[in-house]
Amino acid sequence: MNKNKKYCLAFFSLTLFFLITTALTVIIADPYFHYHFPNLDLHYTLKDQRYQNDGILRHFEYDALIIGTSMTENFKTSEFDKLFNCQSIKTPFAGATYKEINDNIENAISYNDSIKYVVRALDASKFYTDSEEMMYDDYPDYLTNSNIFDDVYYLFNKTTLFKNVLPLIETYSKNNRTITSFDDAYNWHNNFAFGTKVVLKTYERPNKAENKKITTAEDIDRFQKNINKNIVETVRNNPQIEFYYFIPPYSICYWDKLNQTQSIEHHLYGEKMIIESLLPYENVHLFSFNNNFDIITNLGDYKDISHYSGNINSYILRKMSQEKYRLTKDNYQNYLQTIEDYYTHYDYDSLFQ
Repeated sequence: MNKNKKYCLAFFSLTLFFLITTALTVIIADPYFHYHFPNLDLHYTLKDQRYQNDGILRHFEYDALIIGTSMTENFKTSEFDKLFNCQSIKTPFAGATYKEINDNIENAISYNDSIKYVVRALDASKFYTDSEEMMYDDYPDYLTNSNIFDDVYYLFNKTTLFKNVLPLIETYSKNNRTITSFDDAYNWHNNFAFGTKVVLKTYERPNKAENKKITTAEDIDRFQKNINKNIVETVRNNPQIEFYYFIPPYSICYWDKLNQTQSIEHHLYGEKMIIESLLPYENVHLFSFNNNFDIITNLGDYKDISHYSGNINSYILRKMSQEKYRLTKDNYQNYLQTIEDYYTHYDYDSLFQ
């Protein structure tokens, strides 16, 4: 064998050894839980929602799921477990559309046939969005699909290797596994200030619109398709699961924004569509806290016009366990009329005095 062939063989062998070693290292550490439950001897931090959540849904033990946008990040699974006698996980997707959240609920159900409860936020900010809309174009599909060949994007990813895998391996400690609790995972309650001054500082009040926002036939058709595909179908196809869905209580400044843009009726029509689409299903427990005016008008529990503190998340769980603020066929029309009257006639200017 000549020298060139020896060099080529040596280069090929070293390259193959490097690739196999890299792949095995990623598989063993598996920072995104793509292949298995966390390694018992490493310390895992839950911080990358769209990279870790699918692995959590696949490989963790649970019979209840908390999922949604940033409105669900401050929930504590320990509180939910005590109230509902279950073992829950929390997989929020900040800024997610209805499609992204529902896709992950569907994935969870396909991975785990023991799910009893799903808690989900139905954000008003996503009313009237398209049924196929996604928040991000670079979603890591290679971690969520069943195509093993595109796992190369995970196994041989420089960022994953150097920023996730190697630092994770450095945490090695025999039989001393730790992982971020779901109470603390993605929870930002202790990282922000709350209060009227904070909220008003972040809020840029729009000028008063001259005309009311009209809910067009196109708006209604688009949102109804979104509701049907990304909410109702999953509920209808899984009668064995109890779905606890809620419309998050955005602050009075959010309602001021609606009032200034003359969009209150437009918003309320969206609520009406969701309510009437879900009420026929007995396995849906649908809640809204928009008629709890003490919460909405107390800016002490908000960091901006929509994001509330963990105190409100705890309150929501308690009230859902008690079936308080649940919308039913008997009360939803009165609920809609009550909040329309309140938010249409509220003295918003007093917020800025």
